[in-house]
Amino acid sequence: MTRVAADSTAQSRFTATDDAGLVAKLQKAAYRGGGLRPWGAAEIARQLAAPASQAVLCERGRRGIREWRAVGFALFQIVPPEGEILALGVVPKHRRAGVGRALLAEVANRSRAAGCDRIFLDVGAGNTAARALYEEAGFVLIERRLGYYGSGGGGTDDALVLARQINV
Repeated sequence: MTRVAADSTAQSRFTATDDAGLVAKLQKAAYRGGGLRPWGAAEIARQLAAPASQAVLCERGRRGIREWRAVGFALFQIVPPEGEILALGVVPKHRRAGVGRALLAEVANRSRAAGCDRIFLDVGAGNTAARALYEEAGFVLIERRLGYYGSGGGGTDDALVLARQINV
């Protein structure tokens, strides 16, 4: 699989969206092969209809090129004094290029601006790549929920509830 290397010509921008179909498409690509069931467009639309919910896209482009492409998303809620990331994903081709880190920072900035002190999320205990990203971003373990996630093969995975202070 080809990965996009971080370089000085790559640029990111963040766009709020209510396009549930696009978020669903990105989530399906990001979650492929990971054992999680992506939400459908109807589920995402229902979530986005809630007053506290937001979605943000990370779009990537290159200097001098006017075309931007959505490569990651975050679906989250802001209910001060707390925010919660409901889903976050990066399409495989753009992983390890800073997109996930940038999405976390954008959610933190939007949450902080709305009066939040911390952000919560949950992640599968077996999702080592996501866990490393969240740990690097300052998230710490709050709780472990045994057997929370079902897998396609009939097994289960524990959910790790993580939190990060953002008011410092």
